[in-house]
Amino acid sequence: MYNLQPFIFPAGFHWGTATASLQVEGSLDADGAGNSSWMAFASLSGRVRNNDTPGLGCDHYRRWREDLKLMRELGVTAYRFSVSWPRLFPAGDGPVNTPGGDFYDMLIDALLEAGIEPFMTVYHWETPEIVERDWGGWRNIRTAAALGDFGGYLARRYSDRVRHFITVNEIPCFTGYCYGEEALHPPALKECDAATLERVIFNGVLGHAYVTSGLRANARQPLEIGFSDNPHGFVPASGSPDDIAAARQAMRFENSRVGTLIMEGAFPDDCPVECDAGELALIRSARPDFYGVNAYSARHVAAAPECPHGYRLLDYPADYPRLDMPWLQLEPSGIYWSIRFINELWKPKAIYVTENGCACGNDLRDASGRVLDTARIMYTREHLAWIWRACAEGHPLKGYFHWTLLDNFEWRHGYSKRFGMVEILAESLERRPKLSFEFYKGVIQHNGVI
Repeated sequence: MYNLQPFIFPAGFHWGTATASLQVEGSLDADGAGNSSWMAFASLSGRVRNNDTPGLGCDHYRRWREDLKLMRELGVTAYRFSVSWPRLFPAGDGPVNTPGGDFYDMLIDALLEAGIEPFMTVYHWETPEIVERDWGGWRNIRTAAALGDFGGYLARRYSDRVRHFITVNEIPCFTGYCYGEEALHPPALKECDAATLERVIFNGVLGHAYVTSGLRANARQPLEIGFSDNPHGFVPASGSPDDIAAARQAMRFENSRVGTLIMEGAFPDDCPVECDAGELALIRSARPDFYGVNAYSARHVAAAPECPHGYRLLDYPADYPRLDMPWLQLEPSGIYWSIRFINELWKPKAIYVTENGCACGNDLRDASGRVLDTARIMYTREHLAWIWRACAEGHPLKGYFHWTLLDNFEWRHGYSKRFGMVEILAESLERRPKLSFEFYKGVIQHNGVI
């Protein structure tokens, strides 16, 4: 009989799962909530696949107790969730819609009672519609400042119980205003000049800085504050020192607009945006306590002394394996190299994998109807093995959040792409754990991967 020794993770390692308010909550107009820019965007014909909208989501706003029961069964020690800005501040600023905040009070209290640490994300792409329509959204620095005030309110209301805050999620995505029909985020402008695009991205970084300031100024206990980035990940084409150094260079320069700027307080080359010394000083003052890595795929990099920064990005061949998203190539080692390079370049106090997961179909089932999502199990197992290596080498990785708990509204893909460990039946909204749910439950029980 074989004695399989699992890859054991450090004691106290956080095993979690993650969701985003707009994708799961539904009830977007309940209890005085304001309209979301995403709801307004999705209501336009043809903007979202099948004309789906997030109006119902997974009905988490009303069924959160069911979902908490699932988390307890799964055994997670942490839960990452986001707060709906328009639910609490329908106009972006001004009077608070207090009843909307009661939902998060109930959720936080129940999580703590269940022994699950809440990780609160201040902004996960959910902007009040009036902010987009009347202010110009992230084209206007007023949005970043107002988000900082929102963060201050969240600290005053919740930081007696919540110790971990994530300021913003994936700046490169929610500032993707200017890619027309390919834009991930509203308003998906048909035209946008380069200077405006650079300023939108920079305003997203300022949003992180303003939120950090607001959280720190209003904290009711010592907090751990970070941001969730989806940095371009890079894997050395070989194990040669030159290729490893080239991939590290790519990590710094290809992520210069967000990760490098936040961690270094400056751009690594010429400044691409008009900004003043005060704005850069604000960013430097908001250096995060932890770096949250959202890791899904990666590019291969080779040393190339003839290229401007000494490296060349390699294209994927046509037969390269991928999961059920056009950008989701399978490269599990990328998560290790991202963690390693972030630590080597910037020495954060802590690193969390704040998202990792994949979309795959629900077409394979057992006799009971349970989804046999073996592709997700393969993807997760391979990534966790590389994450274990990062821990074993001493990189300051403190936790892993699987994306995601529930099949949900996947932005412009509507409900057609399924990232969840739990299936949501379309008509009844019944929750049905998939095979991957059992796999991840075993990982948590063992604190390791076999």
